[in-house]
Formats: sequence, C-alpha cells, structure tokens
Amino acid sequence: MKRLIYIFVLTTSLFYSSISAAKVLEIFVQPQMGGMFGLYSQAKLPWEDTERELNTEEDYFMTHQGGNAGFSAGLEFMFIDLLIDVNQFYRSERKSTFFSLLVGIDADFKLSKNSVWTMYLLGGGALATIDDEWAKQEEVQISHSDLYSQIVLLRLGVRYEYKIFENIRLSLDGGIGAHFLQLSQKPVNQDDSQSSGVHAYFSAGIRIYFDFFGGGEDELENEDSGKVIIIKNQTPKNNTQEVQGNNTANPATADPVNKKDNSTASEKENK
Repeated sequence: MKRLIYIFVLTTSLFYSSISAAKVLEIFVQPQMGGMFGLYSQAKLPWEDTERELNTEEDYFMTHQGGNAGFSAGLEFMFIDLLIDVNQFYRSERKSTFFSLLVGIDADFKLSKNSVWTMYLLGGGALATIDDEWAKQEEVQISHSDLYSQIVLLRLGVRYEYKIFENIRLSLDGGIGAHFLQLSQKPVNQDDSQSSGVHAYFSAGIRIYFDFFGGGEDELENEDSGKVIIIKNQTPKNNTQEVQGNNTANPATADPVNKKDNSTASEKENK
C-alpha cells in the first residue's frame, strides 16, 4: 500500500510540474524535411474474432517509404496539442501526399535556457493520395479517385528543440506509430481492403512560434538577476564609504603608519 501511495505522489508531482511549465497558448508553423517507413504489417488484428486476413501487400506505410518534405502547423493550449501535418514523398514514381490531423498531450522537460525535450502522445486521422496528379489540375482538389487510403493513427514520439532566436527554434522530431487503414479504391466489406501495422517517422525543421501569453518566466528571471547584480555592486561600495567615513570621523582609528609619518614630520619642523 505504501508503495502505491509513493508511486501516486511521484506521478502526480511530475504531472503537476509538466502542467505548470506548459505554455498557455502557443501557435506554430514549421517547414520540414524527414522520412517515414513501415516497420511491420500484420496479417490479423489482435482483437479480431474471425479468420479475416488483412492486406499486408498494399499497406500504405510499406508501399510508400523514404524521404519526404512538407510542413506542420498547430497550436498548444497548456499541455494539449492540435497538429496538422502535410508531407509529400520524393519518389518519382509515386509522389504521394500524406495529410494528417492529430490531437494529444505532451510534457516538456527544460534542459537549459535554450533547449527543451518534449514527449508526446498523439492520435487522429490521415488521408494519403496515390500520387501528386491532384495538384496538377487547374482546380486543385482531392477527389475519391485520388486517394490511396484513409488512416487512423496513434503516435508516440520525442521532440528536441533548440532556441535560435526568441521565436525561432530548430526542431528534431521522431517516433513510432500504430496505424489501421482502409484502402480507398476497394469496398469496405472486401476481404483485402484493410491493413494494419507499425511505422516509424522522423523530421527536422525550423519551428516558428507565436506565444500569446508567454515570456513571463524569462522576464522574471531577468529582473531577479538584475536585482542580484545591483545588490552585489552596491554592497562593497557602501562598505567602502562607511570605512572612509569612520576614519574621517575618528582620527584615532586612522592608519597608524600614516599617523606615525605625520608626527615625525611635525617634530622635524619644530627642530
């Protein structure tokens, strides 16, 4: 029982500290480059009761792998994240575009004044196109015939940020995700129309922040450091003035060496 209470108190304190350090409202935009790879495509769902098999050969994350580029944008309210992610693969034969909308939670761990580690858990949905033909049309739009699959995602990842300027940071992001998808060009009730598995992803980009209620902690630190400097600079000065004042007011406490020299000079003059 004591061990459970200890674990509960420790978890609560860590959770509270992450909330207290979280931003109130922050919006960001990030151009980025990275990659995405399928790690495993399973033949059956672990909770499936029937003998229905999944389509492992047409799993989007297994057929579309490699480098991609795009952007992400979103907002963070306290410790809750909302993220839109758009990336397109480099592959010349299949320049598929991946759109995702994710929501989740995160916890920030400040390493220094300029660097922060963030752990997050995100879930949501995504759309993946067959190629980039949809973007070459006169009216840019995505129809059902352009889609490769609709996807449900759950991602666990880590992000490292280094502050270059006040609102600009270098961002390195990576993690693993679980996915379940429906192949868009096949009926839902068809045997080989779904896939499921595990994938990995990573990205590097420049994250531009718009912090609406931030900066209070940094300003407080600067004010405190300024006060400390003032106190340190004033204390020796005041002490010196006090010593000089005491020496002037009390001749008896003056430097005995100087006093001796002065008396010797006066005796010579009298002679």
